[in-house]
This record gives sequence, C-alpha cells and structure tokens, in this order.
Amino acid sequence: MGQRLRNSKQERFARGVAALVPLATAYAEAGFAGDPRWHAYNASKLSNKPHVRARIDELRLEFEKLSAIHVDYVRHQVLKLLEANLADFYEADPSDASGKRVRLRSINALPRHLSAAITKIKLDPETGTPMEIVLASKSESAAILLRSLPGGSVERHEVSLEQLVRGSLQQGDQAHDADEPTGAPSEVAQNPVRRF
Repeated sequence: MGQRLRNSKQERFARGVAALVPLATAYAEAGFAGDPRWHAYNASKLSNKPHVRARIDELRLEFEKLSAIHVDYVRHQVLKLLEANLADFYEADPSDASGKRVRLRSINALPRHLSAAITKIKLDPETGTPMEIVLASKSESAAILLRSLPGGSVERHEVSLEQLVRGSLQQGDQAHDADEPTGAPSEVAQNPVRRF
C-alpha cells in the first residue's frame, strides 16, 4: 500500500474517487463543507492537484490488483455497449420482394456482444419474434467508461443564468469582505447600490 495523504479528508476523497464514486459525492462524503452547488467545482479542482491525482491513480491500480474483476475487463464490457450499432440488429425481410423492408434479427442470430447491449426487449406473444428492443444508454456507458480512466471524472450540472449570477455576486461579496481591513466601514454597507 502506498503512502497515505497527510490530510485525512483528501485521503478519503481520493479513496472515493478511486472507487468510481462521482467527484461531488466523494467530496461531500470526505467531509468537505460548503455550499453543495460548488462541490463539483471544488472536487474537480482538488482531484487535479498533483499529489491528490497521484494518490487517486495509485489507489485505482491497488484496487484493480485486489479485485477479482479487473478494471480493464469492465472497461471492455462497457466499450461493447458503446460500440453496439443499431443497424446490426436488423436484417432484410425475406417476405419483402422489393428488398427495402427490414426486420429485427432473431435473438439467436445476434452475436453475443450485441445481445449484451440490449436492456429491454418486447416479443410478439404469438410468434415470439422480437418487436422492439431498447439498448443500453450510450451516454451513461460513456460516463462510466470515462470515470474509470485515470483523470476521467466527468460531471455535468445544469445551472440557470440566475444561479450563476447569484453565485458570482455572493463570491464577489465574500472576496470584497476578505480584502477589507477589520474594523473599517464597508463601502457596500455605506452604498448599497451594486456596480458592475
């Protein structure tokens, strides 16, 4: 086992990220406080600090050695979901003389790597032929694959313009308050009009 980080919160964070916990969740679970809206940003910043990044990569390698299923195997399985092409699930319909119509291929005729990509299937109750298939989500599969790669934590959060403005105003107030000497009257308190 490698050298633990001196900061216990950073060590818990690195362990969470190495175990593929999403960045913001690992940040909160490690005990970091603050506004949860900023956890994703702060976690991303922390995960890219050289000593933390090195520890995350070291822990991932360590976890992989100890696990019965190696990360490369899981990555390979997820990659199959991403590479599944919908066109491969269809074949020419032999009952159509024009050759333009297609039908879903029989499940037995599908290669194993394609059938692994199916999450839901609807069969005709009378004939048992496939009527509809639903494939694994490519965006979710890609996110899993990216998180499994060293340095590949990806998180997205939808933020409205109002939230961005409010957040930047609050940060500006905090930065302004921190720059003022203690005991001095605040310019903002004297003049409540905000200037941009």
